Amino acid sequence: MRSALALVFVVASGTPGVPAYKAHLASICRANTPSLKLYTRRIVEAQQKNDVDATLLNYRLALELGLKQDTSIYAVPIPAAAKPRMAPILKKLHATDPLIRSAITADKKRNALTLQALIKRINVLGVAANRLFDGYGIPDCGSKQS
Repeated sequence: MRSALALVFVVASGTPGVPAYKAHLASICRANTPSLKLYTRRIVEAQQKNDVDATLLNYRLALELGLKQDTSIYAVPIPAAAKPRMAPILKKLHATDPLIRSAITADKKRNALTLQALIKRINVLGVAANRLFDGYGIPDCGSKQS
């Protein structure tokens, strides 16, 4: 009965309730987690082998997927009740996106020093965003992707 009421609310208002919204975001992130973990593992393996090409490729793939995930999150309508909790999370994501774009450019230009500096900055913002996602009960977009 509860899910039927939630469905009626979504249809009537055009915006999902908070639980449905959080579940939708979690599903977006959950779908990307295996690939992100694969790219991370490949980065570590490539670095251990001093394989610059594989390292750069997997960084770029992970960064592009992260940017795509952020875009998908932005596209989901936010219920009014979720806006206060989502605002700081979205602020972190929006702050990270230009750094990700710059990192992708550095990667394509094979500028390892710039890429490394940008990755450090992205990681700091990412850790903060993960804590915020976890704190709002969406660990699939937070610590479960790390």
